[in-house]
Amino acid sequence: MRDGRPSWHWWWVALALPVLLGPGVFWLAHALADRPGAPSWLEEATFARVFQRLLMAGALGVGVPWFYRRGVRDRVALGLAGDRMGRQFVFGLCVGVVVASAQLGVQLACGAREWEPDSGWGGLAAAGGSGLMAAMIEEVLFRGALLGVLVRAMGVGWAVALQAAVYATVHFLKPPGFGEGYGVHWGSGFALLAAVPGHIFGGVGEVARWVLLALLGCALGVMAVRQRHIGWCVGFHAALAAGALAVPRLTDYEGGAWRVLCPKDPSAGIDGVVLMAVVLCLLMWRRARGPVT
Repeated sequence: MRDGRPSWHWWWVALALPVLLGPGVFWLAHALADRPGAPSWLEEATFARVFQRLLMAGALGVGVPWFYRRGVRDRVALGLAGDRMGRQFVFGLCVGVVVASAQLGVQLACGAREWEPDSGWGGLAAAGGSGLMAAMIEEVLFRGALLGVLVRAMGVGWAVALQAAVYATVHFLKPPGFGEGYGVHWGSGFALLAAVPGHIFGGVGEVARWVLLALLGCALGVMAVRQRHIGWCVGFHAALAAGALAVPRLTDYEGGAWRVLCPKDPSAGIDGVVLMAVVLCLLMWRRARGPVT
C-alpha cells in the first residue's frame, strides 16, 4: 500500500535558507575575517561556498525530521541491511571497475588520452577512499532514504525517475560566476538559483553530464529496488567515482578530434552517456524481485 503524498513544501524552507540568508552570512564572514586571529577560511569564503554550506544545513535540518516521519528510522529503511549485502557490494564494485575501465580504454584507443602515470599507490588509495566516501553518503541519501519514501508514495517507476532527476540536478547547484571576485548583493541567492538551468544547458558537456548522472541515478535506483539494500549501489558508485578521480593521475589528456566525444572531465562525455545507457538497459532486462519495503 502506498503512503500519503509527502509534504514537499518543507524542502522549500531548506532552499530558502541559503537564498535569503546567504548574502548576510557572507558579509558577516568577511567582517569577522578582518579581526586579528581570524581563521583564514573566513577570508577565503566565496558566496558559492557560503550558499552550499547553508543549503547543507537547511537540508539537514529539514531532512532528518522529514525522513523520520516517513518511516526512515533504522538501517533497513536506509538500505544498509539486507541479504548478501557484502557480496553485492563486491559485485557492484567489480562491475563499476569494468565500466570505468571500458571508458578509459575507449579514450586511450582513440587517442584522447595517453597513459602517463604520475601518482603512486598513495594517491590512488586516496582516490579510492574519496570515491567510497562520496558513494556511501549519496547512496544512503538518494537510493536509501529518498527512494524508499518515493516508492511508498508513488510507485517504483516514477520514484526511480524522480530521485534520478533530483540526484542529477543537485550536482549543478554550484554554477560558475559566484566564486572569488563576485559582487554579492541581497539578491545573490536568487541570482544563483536562476543560473542553475543555464549551468545545466550551458553546452554539450554540461548536458551530457546531467544525462549521465540521471542515467546513473536510474541504474542505481533499479538495483536498490531490486535488492532492497544499497550494497551493489555503493560498490558500483564508488568504482566510478574513484575512477573519475584516478584517471587524471594516470593519464594525460590530449583531446584532439575526439574532444566532444571524450572530454577532459570523464563525467561530461558522450562516451560515458552511451556506456551508462547500456548499463541501465542491461539492468532493466533482469526481472525485478519487488518494491522497496
